[in-house]
Amino acid sequence: MVLPKMGASFVIKKFADEVMAEPRAIVESAIADVTDTPKLAPTPAPAREQDEFDGQPISDENGHVIGTARRLHQVALYVVSDTYGDMAKEFEQCVLDDESRKFFVHDEQGRIAGLIYAPHPDKMPAKTEAIRADDI
Repeated sequence: MVLPKMGASFVIKKFADEVMAEPRAIVESAIADVTDTPKLAPTPAPAREQDEFDGQPISDENGHVIGTARRLHQVALYVVSDTYGDMAKEFEQCVLDDESRKFFVHDEQGRIAGLIYAPHPDKMPAKTEAIRADDI
């Protein structure tokens, strides 16, 4: 009685393994693809985008040249906002407001990696608050 039961379970397991296994042709082609793939050359660093202001002389209100504009490619610029509205407008408001806060983000070597503009706490938009139906 035990021997036919063991034989049947062996046949069922073997059948299940064959049905659930990936087809051999697919496995063999995948192995061939991996072994036949040529080594790819490292991709070059992306070229820096051209900026019309980078390298341009900048003048003040009286027309006197105050210096040359240089773009900082490694520095990220952030604006603190609770909305997804017009980020350029919010950035402009922060820059023009003398009370806005500016935070510098430094990398491990101490170089400036980012600049964060945040409006004065009194000028931040009010956060939306909600109450639960149970609180009424």
